[in-house]
Amino acid sequence: MKINNPNRFNQIYSEFNDPNGRIMVVAHRGDWLYAPENTLPAISNAIALGVDMIEIDVQRTRDGKLILMHDETVNRMTSGSGAIADLSYEKLLSFQVKRAQGGETAGFTREQIPTLEEVMKLVKGKVFVNLDKCWDIREQVYQVLLETGTVDHGLFKSDADPDEVAAFLESKPIRPEYMQIIHAGNAHLLHDPNALLAKIKPKAVEFIFEDEASPFSIEEAFRMFAGTCRVWMNTMWDSLCAGHSDVKSLKNDADGWGWGIARKVNMIQTDYSRQLLNYLQK
Repeated sequence: MKINNPNRFNQIYSEFNDPNGRIMVVAHRGDWLYAPENTLPAISNAIALGVDMIEIDVQRTRDGKLILMHDETVNRMTSGSGAIADLSYEKLLSFQVKRAQGGETAGFTREQIPTLEEVMKLVKGKVFVNLDKCWDIREQVYQVLLETGTVDHGLFKSDADPDEVAAFLESKPIRPEYMQIIHAGNAHLLHDPNALLAKIKPKAVEFIFEDEASPFSIEEAFRMFAGTCRVWMNTMWDSLCAGHSDVKSLKNDADGWGWGIARKVNMIQTDYSRQLLNYLQK
């Protein structure tokens, strides 16, 4: 798909709605290898790469502004310190943002912490966005999407009870896109997958699994949803995918990304979007 194609998002959206469609690539926190995570350049770089979706993390400041930051504090990624919930948006703008994934030794950049509104305006017409860390503030997040005309660009996700999810989805003038997270803590949802599908009609199911066989068979779980909705796998680190991770993929892609694809996974969230895109083109 051409990156400058004016119909790019429409094509991505159409493919996303095909549960049997091609493998879709999700860039974890944008292209953070070449720009600070969760910033506008990281997002722009990921769009230029040709990914289908970008995962972002949303937090709320003391004065109610929705901004992008994975952690609940600014310590790792900026020159400042403190909890985001205790800081004003104006104060956040005074901090320098660190390179890549930050940390004590990371250098500083000239980038600023972006707002969710800025991000949604940037991605509009170009790419899908996976909305992480924000289920508790979903009402305000939805309002930003509504105001920017990007409700169809944002994928909400949670491991919440289906009744809670359904109440949110069905109350909106434009129904949000939604993905259910399933892990060891809510594996009971697998006892009746048809009831889950009927209740909330998820467009995708994200599986988090440290072990392939316990507390549920991941291969069996994949099969339960394959062909009905999209099946999502995270490969950023071992505990998310029973070791079939990005690191494994870079050494032996058949036992990493290929392992999931062979088992009906058709959405992969990765820290190595370039390499995954190249792998899929082989």
